[in-house]
Amino acid sequence: MKIKAYAKVNLYLKVQPNKKPNKLHKINSLITMVEDLYDVIEIKKSSSFGITLKTNVSEINNANNYAFIAAAMFLKFYRLKTGVEIKIIKNIPLGSGLGGGSSNAISTLNLMAIIFEKKLSPFLIKKVCQKIGFDSYFFASNFKSAVVKGFGQKIMPISVKEKIYKKDLILSPKINCNTGKVYQKYDEIFDNKFLSDKNSLTQACLALYPELLGVYKSHEKIILSGSGSTFIKINAD
Repeated sequence: MKIKAYAKVNLYLKVQPNKKPNKLHKINSLITMVEDLYDVIEIKKSSSFGITLKTNVSEINNANNYAFIAAAMFLKFYRLKTGVEIKIIKNIPLGSGLGGGSSNAISTLNLMAIIFEKKLSPFLIKKVCQKIGFDSYFFASNFKSAVVKGFGQKIMPISVKEKIYKKDLILSPKINCNTGKVYQKYDEIFDNKFLSDKNSLTQACLALYPELLGVYKSHEKIILSGSGSTFIKINAD
């Protein structure tokens, strides 16, 4: 059985700095789905115990993959002593700020629930979201667009007039932005003026990944999505 795991973009992202040990940041963001960019996940029951994961990107074929983590948490929560085979065709670039990993995790939960005929427990969803991060709450909400606040868990659906398509994005698939490092850099160089940017993380991302400066400076109306590396073209034809 297969499912599509869609990408998202942040049309704005405000981040409160945090220098406390827990490293959690409060956010205020408008998130919307990308209509035609998605990964494809296929899951089958396996005769052998455990989880087998295969993707078209070798570096994520391991137990740190968010889909793997979600599947493992599902099997443990429902005490299922069985195995599954997961295949993922990645179309969403890694480290792109498009929420690919989080989308994969929540889509995996949804597909596992169908395959094993289980009603997804809100408690399990919450635990997976806490493990994975901000974006997973949005994907778990099943809203196409929403204002997301707090640590990602406060979600209010909203209507967005213009849909976002792949043609509206400037992708840099060779640049894999590390979310944790971008947030860490943000705290290190924080300036109040960052809060007036459409995306508070923009300068931190550019400081860590100067190869994105060329794209940023050559376009007037673009917004960084998430912690990068993708930019969204505003009022694109």
